Amino acid sequence: MVLSHHTAWLTDGKGRITYGPVTATGGDAAYPTPSGTFRVLSKKAQYRSTEFRNAPMPYSVFFYPGDAFHADDVHKWSHGCIHLDWGDAKTFFDTLKIGDQVQIIP
Repeated sequence: MVLSHHTAWLTDGKGRITYGPVTATGGDAAYPTPSGTFRVLSKKAQYRSTEFRNAPMPYSVFFYPGDAFHADDVHKWSHGCIHLDWGDAKTFFDTLKIGDQVQIIP
């Protein structure tokens, strides 16, 4: 994921893109998305935020405590998560496995 370009993609781990790039939106200045190299911590298909008034976060793939790739409006900023269109979020959810590496570039 490159936050400044609003794009994300999946690779085979050897640098070859297997899906994407797709439109993706991270957090704003008040709620920035963490950058760095992370591992997929957990996945939940029908998660609801315990922090933001039970907001739905379909197809959540958590890479940082409280932050995930998930389905939402890619035209609005998140609270630190990465918004993907529904179809893209499902593909990320179905493809990424717990322990897979995730890179978030500013």
